[in-house]
Amino acid sequence: MYTQTYTKVYDYCTSNSSSRTQHQNASDGGDGAVRLVGSELYVRLQEYLKTYLGELNPKDGETFLQFYTRAWQRFLIGSTRLNDILDYINRYWVAKERADGRREIYDILSLCMLSWRDYKFHSNLERLMGEIMGQIEAQRLNKIENTADLSVAIKSFVLLGFDVNDLKKQNLSVYINDFEKTFLTETYNFYTEESAQFIKNHGVVNYLAKAEQRIEEELKRLEDLNDHTRRPLNEVLNEVLIINHAQTIRNELTPLLDQGRYTDIKRIHTLLKRVPATVTPLLEDFQNYIKQQGWTTEEGEERLC
Repeated sequence: MYTQTYTKVYDYCTSNSSSRTQHQNASDGGDGAVRLVGSELYVRLQEYLKTYLGELNPKDGETFLQFYTRAWQRFLIGSTRLNDILDYINRYWVAKERADGRREIYDILSLCMLSWRDYKFHSNLERLMGEIMGQIEAQRLNKIENTADLSVAIKSFVLLGFDVNDLKKQNLSVYINDFEKTFLTETYNFYTEESAQFIKNHGVVNYLAKAEQRIEEELKRLEDLNDHTRRPLNEVLNEVLIINHAQTIRNELTPLLDQGRYTDIKRIHTLLKRVPATVTPLLEDFQNYIKQQGWTTEEGEERLC
């Protein structure tokens, strides 16, 4: 099927180019004929994609996220096959047009991705992001497990970014602007509220374990995200879970030392080590406590070992 379709496209392009060339001025080498045939197929494909995507809608009982991932996966497979079938157009017509400076002309796969972005993605972005962030929050609240739909949808943001000057170069503009910024903001807001409430209800010592758990969970989530998010996500987690509560955590040091709860003190140190600037004040507090107790530094360190 693939070979037959590819051959038909090739025959159409070459036969039409050949017949049109007979009417071209010999001096232009037939380039005009080739460009005309390529243009016809390209424009018709553009029109078809716009119509097809405009008519694509969720099934009854299907959430938009379920619809999006199902339709996207099918569209991605079809786009890849279409790109292969129209390889002749890519190699001769598209390459020539782009070499002549027409950056609004794309290879067939990129054209399909751009069509999805313009006719299905952008017009439904608010709804899509609402369901994505809703799923992420439900995961954080242990209401649902990780879902394949979520991973597929997020990864589509990466494929929808383009560098018009170099189509092979990854461009994360769509991922960063349409997903990452919202994800980081909502992550900050979620943990700001949760951490404050948890400390109030359960105390600092229990919070230490909770913070470690949340950091581990969010770093695990990076498996479904682009690696670009790793650094800003860590910065958000450090700020909202550690820096914002560093003073409250430090205030717990003296009571824990008085009670000889050295395991909990080590946990404080382990958590604060993620933000080195928060460790220095903790060590100063510890040194002051040692002096007040009349211990030597070695005696203080031995108690923590």
